[in-house]
Amino acid sequence: MEAIFMPQTVRGFRAWFPVFTLTTLLALTTEASRSKATPIPDVPSALLQSLTKESRPDWTLLYRDPAPTSFPSRAQNALTLGSLYCDELLASLAEDAQQVKNLTRDLVAVAKPLGLGTPSPQKDPQVERFDRSKSLGDCADRKDWEGLRKELEASQAAAEEMLRQHEDRNLAELVSLGAWLRAQQVLTWFLLQNYQPETAALLRDSIQKHVLGLRNSDIGKRPQEDVTLARIQTRLPELETLLSEAQEGAALDTCKVLKILSAMLDSAPARKSLTPNPCKLD
Repeated sequence: MEAIFMPQTVRGFRAWFPVFTLTTLLALTTEASRSKATPIPDVPSALLQSLTKESRPDWTLLYRDPAPTSFPSRAQNALTLGSLYCDELLASLAEDAQQVKNLTRDLVAVAKPLGLGTPSPQKDPQVERFDRSKSLGDCADRKDWEGLRKELEASQAAAEEMLRQHEDRNLAELVSLGAWLRAQQVLTWFLLQNYQPETAALLRDSIQKHVLGLRNSDIGKRPQEDVTLARIQTRLPELETLLSEAQEGAALDTCKVLKILSAMLDSAPARKSLTPNPCKLD
């Protein structure tokens, strides 16, 4: 620890006391703030709910056009499924029962090409755990928004587990990634409206844990022929550079972050939020 020792007289005795430099004091302050830092959320809903601590966001501003019905690859299909889970979380936070029902229908439709929720002669408990459309609708009608969010998280977990059991581990990871990318996209959009260093740090830590963690998976390490996987893989170093710059004391470049998250999430820019974006995403 950097300090300068200065002579001082205390009760007639001459002694040397440490006087900390400005650099050391700043470091101590930073360390203290880190110790009180907000924990990194483990689920996308917690990341979104972090915005409600000091304000009541208008979640409807981030509603998107309906989900596509065809996909260039199963990987893009899985990403879109994950993002729909997050879209339905937005609807629950907006307490919009009709939007919840609309998105539930989209979610079931997008899941079918992945082999999820397909009826079979024998009752499959995993399929039942995934397809919670009735319980989601019931929660929306009762305005049980917390219960609805728990149902969504359980449905997503079941979908990922079914894909893993079908030896589609990459697709399971992409469902999770799609939900995180969409939640981080929403958080970044709100940061563009009102930049808060604490929220920016939460976004940075979330990306570091839930997106850049892919570098150690097959998606991040192996060359990818699938266009969706290749698109994600090429964007990871760009994100890492942006986050490292922010950790060195610079403000997080939210426009660049939003551009990269959006490029990773959607293969076609046609599916947009209903709200004009303040950044150019071309």
